[in-house]
Amino acid sequence: MKTLLFLLCAARCLATSVSLEWDKNPDAEIAYTLEAKPGAELDPGEWKPVASTPALTITVTTLKPGLWSFRLRAVTLDGTLQSDPSNIVTTVILPDKPKGLRIVLESSRDMEAWEPVATYEVHEADRAFYRIAFTQ
Repeated sequence: MKTLLFLLCAARCLATSVSLEWDKNPDAEIAYTLEAKPGAELDPGEWKPVASTPALTITVTTLKPGLWSFRLRAVTLDGTLQSDPSNIVTTVILPDKPKGLRIVLESSRDMEAWEPVATYEVHEADRAFYRIAFTQ
C-alpha cells in the first residue's frame, strides 16, 4: 500500500475561526479530512474529524475559542487509500472581539436588593482602562 504524504502548511486564526492550507499531493486525486482536538499535541484528548474537502484550504468556524491542535488525513477519491496523519499544527482560536461594553453600577444596602445607579456605554473606539475606587 502506498502512503500519501503531504504537509499541513499554515494556520491563520481570526476571531472564532481558523483557516488552514496545505500542499497538493501529486501522486493521486485525493480529498482531505481535517481532524482537531482541544489542547496541545501531547495533551490528552481524542482526534475528531471536523471538516472534509477536496480543496487545498479550509476554514473552520465551529470550534470554541481556546488552544487547538489540527492534523490532516488524505483519502483517495475512490476510498482505497488513506494517509497517515500530517504534521500537527497547534494554534489559539480567539473569541470574538466585543463591539462595545456596557458597565452597570449597582448598589445595595443589604447585599440582596441591588439597584442600578448608573450605566455607561463604552464603544469600541473609546476603549481604555477603568479603575473603581471606593471612598468615604
